[in-house]
Amino acid sequence: MLRLRVTDLDQWVRFLEPALPEFEVPLEDFIAYMRRETAETPDMLAGRAFHSWLQFAEPGDVRDEIDSEGFTFRFGCDCVLALPERREESVAKVYDTPAGKALLRGRVDGWDPGCVIDYKLTLGQFDAERYAGSLQWKAYLDMTGERSFRYLVYQGKRTEQDVFIYDVHDLKLWAYPEMGGEVERRVAELAGFVATYVPELVEADPEPLLTRP
Repeated sequence: MLRLRVTDLDQWVRFLEPALPEFEVPLEDFIAYMRRETAETPDMLAGRAFHSWLQFAEPGDVRDEIDSEGFTFRFGCDCVLALPERREESVAKVYDTPAGKALLRGRVDGWDPGCVIDYKLTLGQFDAERYAGSLQWKAYLDMTGERSFRYLVYQGKRTEQDVFIYDVHDLKLWAYPEMGGEVERRVAELAGFVATYVPELVEADPEPLLTRP
């Protein structure tokens, strides 16, 4: 069985269909990404630190300044915090593809009845169209069976280990009839690539699935 992550799908589309020629990703770089050999950037580390804090935050925890994993986050906006009881839950689904069964796995940041929640920290411009076009939310809705997905995108700027958050964007998206087929098609494409170029991601006995109860 092939092992894939939800985040792999958008990387696959960027590899196949770069928005501009200068954004083209060399084959060897994408293979390195699939092998989990790509180092995290400082912005990625900041995003992970912010997620770590949100994972355990409680109502009323928003302060002017928060420290997490070596980063300091300062807030200059009236920020929205969605803190459902169900947070950081693993989900998975098996897809049948021409290259064999593919296990797609992910972790949802938050889960309300009928809605999956995802937190993002962006240290640049907020692009609603990019989020709406992402496969991430479509895959999570296909995997969980929920009908809506909510992005909470915290926008800021980083100076070394200090991040100033000055805006938050609340974007809600809904499942549609063709969504599952779109996710399945991209999973099949990526599974075919992995079977050829990254066969080490194939395992005989995948870990138990953690899915929607």
